[in-house]
Amino acid sequence: MLPLAVAFGVTLLATPVVIRLAVGRGWVAFPKVDRWHKRPTALMGGIAIYAGITAAWLGPVGIPSIAWVWFGATLMFVTGLVDDRVGVSPVAKLIAQIAAASLLLIAGHRLLPGISPLLSIPITLVWIIGITNAFNFLDNMDGMAAGVAAIAATALAILMGIEGNMAFAGAALAVSGSAVAFLFYNSTPARIFMGDCGSMMLGFGLAALTLVYSSSHTGLSLTALVVIPASVMAVPILDTALVTVRRMLVGRKVYQGGRDHSSHRLVALGLSERRAVLTLYAVAALFGALAIVFQYTDLILFWTFVAYAIIGITVFGVFLSGTRVYGPEQEDIGRRRLLGMHDSDGVVLRAAMRYKKRLVGVMVDLVLVATALPFAWYLRFEADLSPTNIDLLVTALPVVIVVKIATFHAFGLYQGMWKYAGTDEILRVVKGSLAASGLSILALLALYRFQGYSRTAFAIDFMLTTVLLVVVRTAYRGLSQYFAGVRSDGSRVIIYGAGDAGSLVLKELRQNPRHELLPVGFIDDDPAKRGKVMHGLRVLGTGDDLLSCRERYAVDEVIIAITQLDDARREDISAVCLAAGLGCRSLTLDFRRVHERRGTEGSDPDQAVPEIVPTQPEERELDVTKLVS
Repeated sequence: MLPLAVAFGVTLLATPVVIRLAVGRGWVAFPKVDRWHKRPTALMGGIAIYAGITAAWLGPVGIPSIAWVWFGATLMFVTGLVDDRVGVSPVAKLIAQIAAASLLLIAGHRLLPGISPLLSIPITLVWIIGITNAFNFLDNMDGMAAGVAAIAATALAILMGIEGNMAFAGAALAVSGSAVAFLFYNSTPARIFMGDCGSMMLGFGLAALTLVYSSSHTGLSLTALVVIPASVMAVPILDTALVTVRRMLVGRKVYQGGRDHSSHRLVALGLSERRAVLTLYAVAALFGALAIVFQYTDLILFWTFVAYAIIGITVFGVFLSGTRVYGPEQEDIGRRRLLGMHDSDGVVLRAAMRYKKRLVGVMVDLVLVATALPFAWYLRFEADLSPTNIDLLVTALPVVIVVKIATFHAFGLYQGMWKYAGTDEILRVVKGSLAASGLSILALLALYRFQGYSRTAFAIDFMLTTVLLVVVRTAYRGLSQYFAGVRSDGSRVIIYGAGDAGSLVLKELRQNPRHELLPVGFIDDDPAKRGKVMHGLRVLGTGDDLLSCRERYAVDEVIIAITQLDDARREDISAVCLAAGLGCRSLTLDFRRVHERRGTEGSDPDQAVPEIVPTQPEERELDVTKLVS
């Protein structure tokens, strides 16, 4: 723990000194359109981070064991420092990163030491350069890069400490201690930014420590030696992949600054800046914990957990990528480039989107089915898998995969829109999974007479498969509803009527932020509904409690969401709101007739069908919040 204490103390004391130095010399970042901060902020915080880490690495850790890592980190620090002051071209920066990575190769550290150097050396270079730049990308919001670095370094320290590599465990703790100390000045609202000299050094240092872990660990497979470091670095990898792909799609330079990172997208979804950062902290901590779990799981559980983790982070990334952060024209360009289509009428575009989504659904289900049966086998036999049971599993798995995927297709599991998955979709999944399990057993009965197979294992497989299918199909909608419920912007409104119409209003307001209305609760004339919760919002009282609720919950407006309300009662509610200084709106549900059906009574059958003129978009929209007073 001494390296952690030294790094923490030095960085904590050095950061205020660097702040004063930066302000005095004019090393200040001023707000820009493509940057997130809103006030001038000191730069060069990486100097304090470097001082803390260096003091720990050259002191308690000891230079003999950490020399090559420190030399490379120093090179990254100097490169970033020059870039912060006068600028460094991307090519020169890349050359410096290659040179720093080469120092690790000279020291014998490679990501996959068990394979040919002709393969492991290029992979190592790509890994070091990628993670270094990933942390540079991640430094896009107050506290983001420092916090994720602290979490990743802590996970690496635990991994290497368990293996008895105490020197490098101490080195990882030093990185964590320095990053945590810097957070005291870098959290929202930040007093100082770390700059490239801090982010590049942190990224390189953590990437180097994952190489040390990989090159010194002999008890894991080659796959595990890739998966575990990648899990530790899940958030930087996710953010870099998301930014890179989306910028390429909309025609922006990858290294161009922008407000399109994962943290920015979370804020666009309604989270505060602090909650967005904490959300990504939670993701980093989850995958850091998974990295530790991966190291000690059996092969079947390893692949099962890896598959579920990949699906989870992919769903989360796809959800974030759908958040609008560019202008409409750029979003349209990105969508067309994603599909590889440029037709003007959009027919081919929509068809391509439909079939690509189905293909993604098939691939996800393929992974789920391929992992559910081995997981069920593992649970049934409690890790005591004999060679006979393994052979039975290997024989059954291809049959089960083919039969289940074909059955899922027959039951229409790839025709639904996951964004709107509800009860009907869940029922279809349950029926499809039940039929798929039954047909799989019949297929094994016809092919192998089901001899030696465990009925219990297939029952567990059915339950696992069903749960996983439901979770994946409802995850996207669940994320949408969660982020819709945590918005904190807009006028605060109470919905008058905790019924079907109130539910409709709440869903509309949550799914369309353009209304700029933030629901805080319900009011209903039925006193039995007081205290009940609907879609996460509580019924705050009856109409008599309207004025008290206005004061207690800082309400700005009331939306009347009762379709069967007489005019007198509506006027009474409107009058109360008017007297209290509250705006009042009413739900209007109107099915406007565009034209009469040809041949209806009272119409001339020989009369030509009138031309249907498309209504304007604003006329087609459901007017949920029509102002009544």
